[in-house]
Amino acid sequence: MKPLALPDNPRVLVVALRRLGDVLLTTPLIRSVKRAWPAASIDALVFAGTEGILSGNPDIAEVITLEQRPRVGETLALIRRLGKRYDLATAGRRVSNATYFASHGTDQETALSFAMDLTPLVEDPSLSIADYVLGFIDNFRKDVESRLTALG
Repeated sequence: MKPLALPDNPRVLVVALRRLGDVLLTTPLIRSVKRAWPAASIDALVFAGTEGILSGNPDIAEVITLEQRPRVGETLALIRRLGKRYDLATAGRRVSNATYFASHGTDQETALSFAMDLTPLVEDPSLSIADYVLGFIDNFRKDVESRLTALG
């Protein structure tokens, strides 16, 4: 496997949006990132109320918190804050144990997650957040509708 090519002083974001124990289990990941890139500046994104477990960690430059049920405005403010600020972002998995079968399995999900490219909002603050997001949702709806129609 080819190693990642990062700048000399990379900015890394470790995302651990789970419970307190899950945040604790990301500390070896954070340490490994720091060992791989000693000059890296590593930030952690965690839910409010779990940040204390990371306080005093010498490998972390900043702990960023997010409410567990943020309002749309809070989420968009976070997106604008983070923007294209990081050279690498990684997330710890919820399941972490030593057996090959379990550690290489998939996490069970109870919901579906979607991603959208928010770069235009970061690059152009004059864009309407509501219009951009609603346009994305409308395009997604049309795509799903056409695929379902094609199925018959």
